[in-house]
Amino acid sequence: KLQNNQLSGTLDVLEDLKLQN
Repeated sequence: KLQNNQLSGTLDVLEDLKLQN
């Protein structure tokens, strides 16, 4: 579950970067 949370967090960051661009 910990790895899944890290993965979800990474995906959220990537989506935030997409919104910034």
